[in-house]
Amino acid sequence: MPTTHNQKINGDDELIKELKYSLQVKSMELDSLLDITKAINKNLAEEDLYRIFQLTIRAKLDIDGLALYVFENDLWVNKANYGFERSYSSDLIQKELGGIEQITVLDKAKKTEISKIFEAVVPVMHKNKTLAYVLISVVDDLESLLDELLPFIQIISSVILVAIENKKFAKKQLEQEAMKKEMEIARKVQNLLFPKKLPQTNQVTIHAAYFPNKEVGGDYYDYVKLSETQFLVCIADVSGKGIPAAMLMSNFQASVRSLVKQGVALEEMVRIVNESILYNSEGEYFITFFGAIVDTENKKINYINAGHNPPLLVKEGKVLLLDQGTTILGMFDELPFINHGEVCYESNFQLFAYTDGLTEARNEQDEEFGDDNVITFLIKNLDLDTQSLNEKIKLTLDEFRGKVPLADDVTLLYCRVKSELI
Repeated sequence: MPTTHNQKINGDDELIKELKYSLQVKSMELDSLLDITKAINKNLAEEDLYRIFQLTIRAKLDIDGLALYVFENDLWVNKANYGFERSYSSDLIQKELGGIEQITVLDKAKKTEISKIFEAVVPVMHKNKTLAYVLISVVDDLESLLDELLPFIQIISSVILVAIENKKFAKKQLEQEAMKKEMEIARKVQNLLFPKKLPQTNQVTIHAAYFPNKEVGGDYYDYVKLSETQFLVCIADVSGKGIPAAMLMSNFQASVRSLVKQGVALEEMVRIVNESILYNSEGEYFITFFGAIVDTENKKINYINAGHNPPLLVKEGKVLLLDQGTTILGMFDELPFINHGEVCYESNFQLFAYTDGLTEARNEQDEEFGDDNVITFLIKNLDLDTQSLNEKIKLTLDEFRGKVPLADDVTLLYCRVKSELI
């Protein structure tokens, strides 16, 4: 039958309506993308971007409900929600939606928790990774929604979520760069704490070794010559990492050096530095410390141990633990007690001090290296020179821990003194 004039007009009207609708949809899509792009370019916070995402879809797209679940810190987290109040658990999202990589109409016949409310799922993918799921609820015209709106929802969801991922990545990079610079500064500060030269004479030989873990800690050792017959040797460890710990230890070193050079007794010195640590760190950092003044003329060792691993003193074939002193510095306004330690020697002695990174190192069976291993090692290797002993105990520690990394810095200080005057 030939087409009538009226039929042709009606057909043209339908085509015009479709074109107008298509133009309206494209205009709406363009406006929505423009809104999202402007929001991203303003460098808004993540929460604001999610809010704009929700408002854009709600205002411009003809859907009844929406929920956005983003994979964050190994969990599916609800970031946007309208049209209903319930929020699903991460386990439920993974159970019912895990593996969906294409726009999917939910099967109502299965009567799952999510399909009771929503009609469709829009996955948001980036580099073969599922960033999010957008759940869509509609009353009617699901076919039109599938053809027009769901692909567009997938596009704007991808745009905003990839932008958020990039923001997170950029932020993480900036934080890593800042941390790297902080660690470099802290490492330089810490290296400045260590003495440039240690005595290597016939009477006094001292060797120290420092083995950092991945982060810069607050280990410190020192040697201060006080006179022709007296010197201070000390070791310390501050809680915490980075610049604050390094700066606190730098201040501590300056105080210790200044006070002992002025002739201040060890007991008074630790009282003063305790107050200084507490004031400068406001109770956030603590320092363990061992300091000994060796008097080669009178053959005496006066020492204070402030909560540090007791150094080992070998004299006349006996091993002594130098544990007399006080508590950790920076913990109390006033030190609750101070016990002054004194040891006399007749001929020679050897002093081995270390930080707790040595004894607390663990092996693949989660066993600690411990104090007993240190004592056993020292007794077996007293014939070694100071440098060789430090090198060998590090090798022994490495063999013990296997592939387990150091949890803390390790600092070793080995001192050998003969009875002759300096």
